[in-house]
Amino acid sequence: MMTVYPSSLTLMIPIEPEDHQMAERFSEGCKTFSNTEQVYLTTLAVSVVKSYLKIFDIDSQIRFLKAFNHVPYLLINDQQKLTYQSVLEDESTVQIAVFLPNSLGCALVEINEDMTQGKILVVVDSAVSQWVAIDELNLRSPEQFLSALQ
Repeated sequence: MMTVYPSSLTLMIPIEPEDHQMAERFSEGCKTFSNTEQVYLTTLAVSVVKSYLKIFDIDSQIRFLKAFNHVPYLLINDQQKLTYQSVLEDESTVQIAVFLPNSLGCALVEINEDMTQGKILVVVDSAVSQWVAIDELNLRSPEQFLSALQ
């Protein structure tokens, strides 16, 4: 099981039916099942972070990188970019391969088994191209992430 920062700002965020509908829409054009699944889960992860930021009155819009198999990201406060990787509850390794220029990093978002809730675990500062243990990444807590946006 993964180790994460204990945090007073780590919240379980509901994943709404509209989030699933959006994930379904954006994953429809994918060519392989694994890519469809990746886009679906990543879209749910983006929705979780968008809802999380809304709690703190931080504006964000969902955008998609067509060049990278429709990978979603958030544009925060009309200028800062953040990419996402979904992590299912039982996963202890992750691959982070897509980073945007001038990005804040990549948020790891844990999605529960029935895909009804998610939470931001950490924000990774740099890209890695191979599978690594989550515990070995350069991580920032949710508090550090929020303070970087201000």
